[in-house]
Amino acid sequence: METCLNPGNDSPSPSSREEDSLFFLHPYPFQLFAAVVAFGLTFRANLAYARYWEGRGSLASMGSKFTDVAIQTRMFSTNDPAKQTQVKALDEDITHLLSLMHALCLQTLRGDALYSAAPENIVRHEDNALPSLDCTNGDFWQSFRPNYELEFLSRKFYSRAKLPVVGGLRENEIEELFKGQGLPYEGGWTVRGERRQSMQHKGGWTVSGRPTLQQRQNSGQVNAAVVDQERVVKVMETIGRLITLSVRSKILDAPAPIISRVFQVLSEGHERGFMFARKISSTPFPFPFAQSIELFVTFFSLSVGVIFASWLDGIVPVIFFSFVTSWCYLTLNEVCRMLEEPFGGDANDLPLAVLQHEFNMRIVRSRFADSTVDQWEKKTAIE
Repeated sequence: METCLNPGNDSPSPSSREEDSLFFLHPYPFQLFAAVVAFGLTFRANLAYARYWEGRGSLASMGSKFTDVAIQTRMFSTNDPAKQTQVKALDEDITHLLSLMHALCLQTLRGDALYSAAPENIVRHEDNALPSLDCTNGDFWQSFRPNYELEFLSRKFYSRAKLPVVGGLRENEIEELFKGQGLPYEGGWTVRGERRQSMQHKGGWTVSGRPTLQQRQNSGQVNAAVVDQERVVKVMETIGRLITLSVRSKILDAPAPIISRVFQVLSEGHERGFMFARKISSTPFPFPFAQSIELFVTFFSLSVGVIFASWLDGIVPVIFFSFVTSWCYLTLNEVCRMLEEPFGGDANDLPLAVLQHEFNMRIVRSRFADSTVDQWEKKTAIE
């Protein structure tokens, strides 16, 4: 009757409104999209946890192999009383170098190998000084600065989570391993976590903001053999040469095939431990896949409220279920992002400083076997 009296009334009928909002009223279209996002999050979570677990396994393998090197050099040492001073000196040097090599591996993995304060983040090991697990506390107002995580949080983390080394850093090691540390650029420092105002170097341009190896050599400030992770190789070579000299001087008097086992486990620790872990730290999660998931989750969070408003009556249920659903998806995505990089400075990353302390304790405390062997030799009259 109203339509006949008012032919100009353009308000849609209930049936037309239902047809126009069919997409929002029917659950299947949005359920399909939500399932795709959930599947992408599940796949990303599996890959992220696989990276996290592989990183932890690589560190365990590295520590185990380096511990084998320390134990085997003691096992193969000579019992000649005239050379016990040299045996003790060899034991101390091998223990120190293995601890230093392990610390440099962890420093490279977590990203402060190029910091100007990298030598300061390595301290003398103390048995009763366990590194703190809570190293990410920072000033609240500092969190509003640009590049907060890179410039402030990471710097604070590295300065608090110092890596202990048995015997500390020696003067010659600071000179050889950290020579030219913190190479400056025009306009600011460009090491990780510091200002990146300029990427122009006197020797040319670099995409990553870091000088190339050739540029460092041309600058005359950095030894060509000691750059970034090459510090680890330098210490590894020193250990190998020290063992070789000990074999020639009869400090290690085991047969040659037995001595070769020391070089084998040292190489396995470097390859299957450090290099496998470095593969994870230097290879980020695929950018297209990660950004696609970020886009899907963002669109899902923005649209889920509209869908719930079409399904539910009342503002309170719509707000509650929209918040809970979006929070679950966003939380899962954030967990995946955290697990993808297990060697960083976040609170949920692997406690590298604690692992370094535990490694030091293993290679130092294993010396207690000497007294047991001495007692056994006296009982059996072994010369």
